[in-house]
Amino acid sequence: MTASTLYEAVEPQVVWKQLLKSIISEITGETPRIEAIHMTKFLLETFQVQDEEVQTIHLPIVFSAISESIRVRVQCRRHFTTDLVHVGVPREGQT
Repeated sequence: MTASTLYEAVEPQVVWKQLLKSIISEITGETPRIEAIHMTKFLLETFQVQDEEVQTIHLPIVFSAISESIRVRVQCRRHFTTDLVHVGVPREGQT
């Protein structure tokens, strides 16, 4: 069985739900990892995604959720850094 055959045999909802779950976990986790991001990139580059369901439902949801997760992560870090400055904790590199 080839990777292409396997990808086409699995329901898109199952594939993209698991990829989204893994990507969000990587974005929000404390340990920097990008395996799921690489896997998603590989799938999009290798298997020309022609499935209308994937193009109109799954990809927009996945990309929107990823964008929102990154936005929230950046905003939380920005607030955390601002809060540290207000309580007198020096920023990295400052003493």
